[in-house]
Amino acid sequence: MTVRGAIVGTGSIRAVCLQLTFLCKICECPFIVDQPYGLYTMPKKCGVSDECDNKNYFEPHENSDTTLMMDCRKIRLQDVQNYDVRYRCDLYL
Repeated sequence: MTVRGAIVGTGSIRAVCLQLTFLCKICECPFIVDQPYGLYTMPKKCGVSDECDNKNYFEPHENSDTTLMMDCRKIRLQDVQNYDVRYRCDLYL
C-alpha cells in the first residue's frame, strides 16, 4: 500500500493490546481473547471448555507470554494538490 501526503500531526507512541490472556476463576484455565482495534474486550464466557459455564468471573493477565501488545502512533496526513487541501485522514502505525 502506498500513501502520499503531508504529515500535519503526530501523536505519542502508546501500547495497544491486540490479544489479552484471561484466567477463568471457575476452572482456572487461561485463554486468549482478541482485542479489536486495541479496545478492552471482556470475554462473554469461558473460552476453554464447554463444560465450564462461567460468564462473569475472569481475571486479565497483561504480563502473560500469550498476551500480544504492539506500539502504535497516530499520524495525521493531508493530501495536498497545488496547495489546495483535498483530503485529510488519520492513520495508526
